[in-house]
Amino acid sequence: MKTRLFAFGCSMTKYVYGTWADFLSANFDEYYNYGRSGSDMRLISNRLIEADTKLNFNSETDYVVVMLTGIGRFSYMKSDSLQTHGDLVVHAASNPGNKDVVWIVDNIWSEKWQVYNAWVAAHTIKKILDLKKIKHKILLGLDYDWYLTNTKELSNDDIFKVSDMIYSIADDPLSLTTFFSDLDQIENKEKTQQFWKDKNNFDGHPSQYVHYQYMKKMFPEFNTPLSEKLFYYCEQINIKDSQREQGIKFYDLFSKKYDKSIYFRPFGE
Repeated sequence: MKTRLFAFGCSMTKYVYGTWADFLSANFDEYYNYGRSGSDMRLISNRLIEADTKLNFNSETDYVVVMLTGIGRFSYMKSDSLQTHGDLVVHAASNPGNKDVVWIVDNIWSEKWQVYNAWVAAHTIKKILDLKKIKHKILLGLDYDWYLTNTKELSNDDIFKVSDMIYSIADDPLSLTTFFSDLDQIENKEKTQQFWKDKNNFDGHPSQYVHYQYMKKMFPEFNTPLSEKLFYYCEQINIKDSQREQGIKFYDLFSKKYDKSIYFRPFGE
């Protein structure tokens, strides 16, 4: 039977270049990445339920990886178009012309409600995978420490929910952004952050190098010659000239159902 890898998360899971989930995928026959930039926790939970409903997770063949995302996010549908803007308050402040987001923040958004929704979504993900006995790992994409130390709106119960996601739901409290920050301090910035020539600036996301190092740390059992070869191949085709052009190239490579002929032909295997 073919082995399958399912990945869920935000842009820390699926981006315009290779991510930790992509490099992990080299060890499986089929690969489905349901990540989407700006996703909130409820959307990640919904996508996991959607994938299970359509493709029926199998405890004998499947491995599911979920990277939890920012708590302050809110995804919604408008005119059949899914809106994922990341942290809603930050987006509203920097994009005051987006009247929908500004209205949501002013009228229905609250920190307490987002913590509650994120906590329920995380537990939903965990319970489904446990009940179906699916091999899995749940990771943290972003650092939640701000919610534990600086927030003024949250009650002790809300703070417990945040702590619960870090230490009970996630399999490791080390977030990708914390790992990125620590590595960025000891490595050359051009190694840890992608530089876009057309924009003349560095990408705020971790580079492919950081993603690969994180994958090796979190999934040592999958630190294989296959994942290493895939990483080096992605580095070779990483053009860095244009974020848009890079995204198109990697969409063709990673967004389709996993096909070894796509990944391994360049390696001569």
